[in-house]
Amino acid sequence: MQHLERLDQMASFLQVPAHEFIIALKKDLNISMFVIYTWRSPATQQSLFEQGRAIDRETGEWVITAPKLVVTNAAPGQSPHNATYESGNPASVAMDLVPMSEKGTLLWETPLSQWQKIFTYAWKFGFDPLGDTIGASYERDRCHFEEPNWKQKYRGLDLVMPTAVHI
Repeated sequence: MQHLERLDQMASFLQVPAHEFIIALKKDLNISMFVIYTWRSPATQQSLFEQGRAIDRETGEWVITAPKLVVTNAAPGQSPHNATYESGNPASVAMDLVPMSEKGTLLWETPLSQWQKIFTYAWKFGFDPLGDTIGASYERDRCHFEEPNWKQKYRGLDLVMPTAVHI
């Protein structure tokens, strides 16, 4: 499946667990997952960050103007999706997955009970399914899975984060 090739843009130590996680969900729970994102360029991250926001001309800061359109709180260089190796090659420490029907339809309205099963499996394969440290479920970002505590680890993993975006 072509979308699984996106897992190749993850940090090498996460590629096998990511594949195994997706395979186990299908085998054990009959849940197929579609890979939306792993690595995102700074420009893509900026584009996603701008959704539902506008620049305050007085302060120069981004402000939320349409909360329901906001899809990320991470500006470029602040997301685990933006990690690279020193060489500049993608090395995401996060992936966005969504359940998919047998016909290939993305199931964005998956019930929380189903997500909770997926979250349990995510932890078994070493992924923080919620991107936080307290276990709270982010309703609008249930599809996000990341390396736990990546902000404290990325330098030790020889990964770098972009510091600027040119759009």
